[in-house]
Amino acid sequence: MDSVTSRNILFGLLAFALTTCVNGQDAEEIFQRGNSLWWEGKYQEALMYVDSSLKIDSSLYQRYLFRAKLNAELGMFESAIEDVTKCIERCKCSTRKYHLSTYYLERARLQVQTNDHDAAISDATKSINSNPHNWQSYNFRSDLFIKSGNLDGALSDLTNSIKIDDNQAETFIARGQLRIEMGDIDGACSDLSKVVSWGLDEFESWINENCSRK
Repeated sequence: MDSVTSRNILFGLLAFALTTCVNGQDAEEIFQRGNSLWWEGKYQEALMYVDSSLKIDSSLYQRYLFRAKLNAELGMFESAIEDVTKCIERCKCSTRKYHLSTYYLERARLQVQTNDHDAAISDATKSINSNPHNWQSYNFRSDLFIKSGNLDGALSDLTNSIKIDDNQAETFIARGQLRIEMGDIDGACSDLSKVVSWGLDEFESWINENCSRK
C-alpha cells in the first residue's frame, strides 16, 4: 500500500469519526481542535474539523475566514474565495467597516491567485472604500496598478498610504522604485534616502550614484 493510499484511508477514517461523534460535541471545541492542527501544519485534517464546526453552528462567520485560509494553504483558491464571500455577507459587527476592509483585502489576494486581476482591483477598491485609513489596501492596489500599467494610479495610492502612515519603509521603497521607473529621480532620491536614514542601506549605492549632495 503506497503512502497516498494510506493517507486517503486515514483521512477517510477521520471524516467518519467526526461524522459519527459531531452531535455530541460543542462546535467551539471542534473548531479549536482544527485550530491546533493548523498550527501543526496539518491543514487537511484541520479543514475537516473546521467543516464539522460550521455544520454545527454556521453563525460564527469568522470561521469562514479561517476555513478560507486553510483552503488557500491547500491550493483550493476558488473555495477560499467562496468562504471569504460568506464572511463578508455575514459580517454584522459594530466595527463592520474595519472588518470588511480586511475581508475585501483578503479576497483580493485570493483573486490574484486565480489570475483575476480585475476582480482583485475591485476588491482592493472596496477595501479602501470600507476603510480609507487602511494603508495596506492602498499598497496592495498600487502593486496591481503597476502590473496593469497604471503607474499614475499606483503613485497616487502609495502617496495616500504614506499620508496615512509615514513610518512604513516598504511604502517608501515601493514609491521610490516607481518614481525611478517614471523618471522622477529627485522624488526617488527623497524616498530612498528616507529608508536609508532608517538603517536600510541596500539603496545607499544607488543614492550615491544618482542623487546630488547639497
